[in-house]
Amino acid sequence: MWVTVYPPDRRKRDLDNLLKVLQDAITDGLRVDDSHINFVAIRRDEPFPSGRVEVVFTEVNLKWFVQHSESASHRMARYSSDLESLPNP
Repeated sequence: MWVTVYPPDRRKRDLDNLLKVLQDAITDGLRVDDSHINFVAIRRDEPFPSGRVEVVFTEVNLKWFVQHSESASHRMARYSSDLESLPNP
């Protein structure tokens, strides 16, 4: 994961703290367990009005992704069949 931070001004900021918040946001927003992130590079760039963060994922563990996608598909299929078995109101 490559991270570029564009702070809103030139005040000192700890990139370690920002990274932790960012990883938590990725976990909550994308439903990705941040323990699967094996590489992180973070850099500070020039200020940007109101601040900005760019994140680039460069590698996906395809085996993990396929396993979890399949299990999600199976859960959805099971849920759909459960809904179909309910009586119509």
